[in-house]
Amino acid sequence: MTLLILLFSLYVKFLAFAIIVACLLRVPVKAYHICWIAAGAAALLLHDLYIIAVTQLALDYHTFWSVGRDLWEGLDPYDPLRFAAAPFLHPPTALPVFALFATVPYQWGLAIWTVLNILLGLALPILAYRTLCSQAASSNPRSGAVPTFRELPPPVLAALTLALIVSDAFRYGLFAGQLGVVTAVALLAALDSQGRGHPVVAGLWLGLATMKISTTLPFLLLFLRKRDVGTGIALTLTVSALCLLGGSPELLPGRVSLTLQRIQALGSPGQVNDYSFQGTQYATIIGFDHALYRLGLRDRIIIRNLQWVVVVLLGTGIASQVVANRLPRPALCSLVALYSVLFFYHRIYDTVILVLPLAHSVSRARSADGLARWLFSASCLAMILVLFASASFLKPLTEASLNWGLWGRLVQATATAYPTWMVLAAMVCIYSGESWNHRRIGVQSK
Repeated sequence: MTLLILLFSLYVKFLAFAIIVACLLRVPVKAYHICWIAAGAAALLLHDLYIIAVTQLALDYHTFWSVGRDLWEGLDPYDPLRFAAAPFLHPPTALPVFALFATVPYQWGLAIWTVLNILLGLALPILAYRTLCSQAASSNPRSGAVPTFRELPPPVLAALTLALIVSDAFRYGLFAGQLGVVTAVALLAALDSQGRGHPVVAGLWLGLATMKISTTLPFLLLFLRKRDVGTGIALTLTVSALCLLGGSPELLPGRVSLTLQRIQALGSPGQVNDYSFQGTQYATIIGFDHALYRLGLRDRIIIRNLQWVVVVLLGTGIASQVVANRLPRPALCSLVALYSVLFFYHRIYDTVILVLPLAHSVSRARSADGLARWLFSASCLAMILVLFASASFLKPLTEASLNWGLWGRLVQATATAYPTWMVLAAMVCIYSGESWNHRRIGVQSK
């Protein structure tokens, strides 16, 4: 039965991938194609719901629920004894959300959380499209290029939705009971509010998104304009309120310090967040440290320092583009979203935020001509491959490669680290596509 489910999921993912390719090639997508893939996606979701209902095993959600229960019982979830039972690495702003989880029994809470994530996942591509539209309307690049964002017809939006729902990133997050989808919704809602001229609402959404701080921090690059002062104030007040709801302000410095220490401890050799071959979940990690290790580096200090250098340099480059404002806002938002999944530690389920640059690239591929069209198409395919990255494939491949000598090193440096390389490739393609298109418009205007 397990083999049949695996083969069926591969078949449905292949169909979802094929229909995205059809959209990129501007081939008309028929309704019955969408319905056929939707039926397969529904079957996969029903299977996932059945497994979750039978096993009642969503490790991350169980941790969040346990933390919330501790809060209601007056216990400090950051206490070493409590942390040993329910280890978590989220900032204090996440505590009110965890407390909300614990207001209902675990079984009911898991069911509600799972269904909510499915509904939000179905809505995520539409929200991404809405966000890109509002950002394009507010765009005013200094280059003088006219910001373009082609309307995505319903069949294309449906194709994007199906690709996301059947992806390993979404399904892995569903099984874990993770916060990735909710965080993505909050970040897109913040950008949409910004584009529509609602700075306070944007700040509230950003405050909620800080429960996954490593994903949220890069997005602050998009809120540095004078018009975003209200957003900064609202964000500060929201974060302060969430921290106060989670406990006394006197506890805050100690909690932040403990969180940083535990991040380091859980990333040490053999731990759950270890990127090396000694880690228990290394196949689901995405980032520069993971990729550098697979390139052959073994000294952890060198890897850490190089990771800092690459993250800072890449962030500085993107920040310069945001400040220069020579690209349309949808492109800038897409580059920041791609950067966010490489901003230090992330797992495959965090890549659901790529629905934003994916929607942007599909739109541009369908509207651009010449080289730009193929660059945007390449970025789309790269991001789909990231969303479809499967730990059940990457881990056995990595373990087998350890016995292949030089060929194994090559496989480790390329195939087993491919999600990181694909994210970088998508960034290069989007930037190059926008730059090429800008130069073409400039030549035509002359």
